[in-house]
Amino acid sequence: MDSTRSSHLVDQLLDEALHDVDHLTDLVVAAIRSRARSLADFPYDQHIADSVLSIRTMLIGLRNGDGPTAEALEHAAAIGRDRARFGIPLVDAIEGYHVAAAEIWGYLFSRASERGPAWIAELSSAVAPLWAVVNRTSTSFTTAHAAETARLAAGQHQVRSRLVALLGGNSPNSGLVTALFDQLGFDAQGSLTVLLTGQATPPVMEALQEQLGTLDGVAHCALDPEARILLIGQDIDLQNLAEMTRDLTDLRVGVGLTRTGAQGAAMSLTDAGLALAAATRAQPVVRFSSDWLTAIFTSEAHRLEPLLRSSIDTAGAHPHLADAVTAFAAHRFSLTAAAQALHVHPNTAKYRLARWEELTGWDALTGDGLIRSLIAIRLSAQD
Repeated sequence: MDSTRSSHLVDQLLDEALHDVDHLTDLVVAAIRSRARSLADFPYDQHIADSVLSIRTMLIGLRNGDGPTAEALEHAAAIGRDRARFGIPLVDAIEGYHVAAAEIWGYLFSRASERGPAWIAELSSAVAPLWAVVNRTSTSFTTAHAAETARLAAGQHQVRSRLVALLGGNSPNSGLVTALFDQLGFDAQGSLTVLLTGQATPPVMEALQEQLGTLDGVAHCALDPEARILLIGQDIDLQNLAEMTRDLTDLRVGVGLTRTGAQGAAMSLTDAGLALAAATRAQPVVRFSSDWLTAIFTSEAHRLEPLLRSSIDTAGAHPHLADAVTAFAAHRFSLTAAAQALHVHPNTAKYRLARWEELTGWDALTGDGLIRSLIAIRLSAQD
């Protein structure tokens, strides 16, 4: 018997499957949607329509012994492109073919078992042709899915790059910016947050973009003209986003304030730039919402240089004195609590504050002196 041609008994089983194709399709789709989470949200009616045609052409190819037709292969390719546009991962999408083959085989085997061993023996001749059909159609599907995914990725990369360039320019309110936000899935009138990292390479940025797709909410990133990663997020856990960005890139990260609309996003970018400038090795992630004072003063460090240089140098040369000032501020201006945090006697903490005043001229026990001291200490960390 021709290895590509089914036997008379198998023909009967295939005819029964074709007659019952709607029921068989229901079984296949239910199995696929239960196993591939990303397909659970795919429109059910469309899933049924696509699947019934795929299963029918698969069964006809087996029945005729000539494998899938050109039309069947193009149908598989069209489904592949559609699944890519819907954002279904290839691994989930291709799983559908394996599930379909298993369900079809289970259906045929069940019918053969009802008729006896001779039917089961004949059915075994259909195993290789069935998998040959699955392999050819799934190859067509995979090739089309990969090509469409690459096309979409290239298009989205261009959109992200254009958005980043415009957001940092002089026209963040332009209609084009709003259109680009819409293309990337953002609500251009909603709340947006911008993060900015130190300089990175394209592969690092692309790896981060890939991981952004695993988060709830919407997030996209691209390199800005200074090769920093500019990341825009909406309806997303900012702490998780900042930590993931830091972990993946090993770069310092500035997090802007969450603001509304395209102009708000441009302002958030400015915030993120100020926060990034204030980031240090000890504090690699700085959020403008909590560290805005330090961020703003850091951005004006060049202007404040003549006023602060002596104190900045003192903080660098005598870190134990700077630590005493910081501890005093962090513990509600209590010498006792500051001393406990520093693991020294309260008199030692008091002496260190006095010594700081001798060297800088700023009394940390006064509001004005403490503010000036803390700014100088923080800026010393930037040197």
